[in-house]
Amino acid sequence: MFMIVFISLHILCLLMLFAIGKIPGRQSLSVSQYIIAALVPLFGPLCLLSILFNTNRKPDLDKIEDINQMKIEDEIYRSIIVKPVYAAEGIVPVEESLLFNPAKKRRQLLLNVLSMDAARYVPSLRLAGINDDTEVVHYAVTALVELRNDFNDRLNEMEQKMDSSPDDPETLREYIDLEEEYLRSMLPEKGELRETINHYDKLLEKTADDSLTADEKSLLIHKRAENAMALRDYKRALPFIDQLITMEPEKEKGYLLKIHCLSALKNRSGIDAVIRRIDDQQVFLSEKGRKALAFWQPGGVNS
Repeated sequence: MFMIVFISLHILCLLMLFAIGKIPGRQSLSVSQYIIAALVPLFGPLCLLSILFNTNRKPDLDKIEDINQMKIEDEIYRSIIVKPVYAAEGIVPVEESLLFNPAKKRRQLLLNVLSMDAARYVPSLRLAGINDDTEVVHYAVTALVELRNDFNDRLNEMEQKMDSSPDDPETLREYIDLEEEYLRSMLPEKGELRETINHYDKLLEKTADDSLTADEKSLLIHKRAENAMALRDYKRALPFIDQLITMEPEKEKGYLLKIHCLSALKNRSGIDAVIRRIDDQQVFLSEKGRKALAFWQPGGVNS
C-alpha cells in the first residue's frame, strides 16, 4: 500500500514538472533532466521543481552583469590619478605684462596682440602707448591709429549708404551693428563717446518704427536704457526701465537696472519698493541678482 502511494506521488510530481515546464515565459527543462527526475522516485522531481522555481524567481542576470560592469568601470575611472594642471599659473593679464616684463617680451607680446583682433585690446594698446619703451609705444600708437581709421572709413561708408536709402530697415540694422561694434571696442572717449552714444540711440529710436517681435522690442528698450545710464542720465533711463519691467515682469534684468538707477539717484525708498515688487512677483533671480538684492536688504552692506 505504501509503495502504491509513493509511486502515485512520484508520477504526480512528474506530471506537475512537465506541466510547469510548458508554461510560457518559464525556463524549460531538458530531456536528460526529465529522465533523471523519472529515475529518482519523488526526490528527483521535487529537486527539479525547486531548481525551476528558484531560477524563474531570480532577476535578469544580464542586467546584473551590466550593473556590475558599470561598477567595475567606475572603479577604474576613480582609480585614475589626474595631475592638476598648473599651466594657467604663469598667465598674467596683458596690462601687467606690458608694465613689468622686459622690453623684448613686451615687444613680442604687442606683436602677438596685433596679429590677432586688435580691436579687442584697445585698453591694453592705450597702456602700451605710454610705455617707457619707444618701440612698444610706436607699435601701440600705430595700431590705434589704424583701428580708428578703419572704423572711420566703415562708419563713413555706412553713413553714405543710409543717405542713399534712409528707409531701408536692413541698412539701418547694419548701421546699428557697426555702432555697437565701435562702442564695444572702447575707442571713442569723452566727448566723442557721448556723441557716439547719442547717435547710436537715435538709430535705435528709428528702429522702433519697424515691426518688431516682443523680444526685439524688449532688447531695443534695454539698449536705450543702458545708453541713458552710460550718459549718466538716470532720470531719462527710468521710463525705459519701467517699460521693460511692464513687458517682462517675470525677468530680473529690468528690476536690477532700476535698482542701479535709483542707487545713482540716491533714492533708497524707491529701491525698497523695487525689492518688494520682486518678492510680490516671485521673480527668479540669478546669482548676480541675489547678490544685488542682498546688498540692499537688511543686514547687507548698505543697510
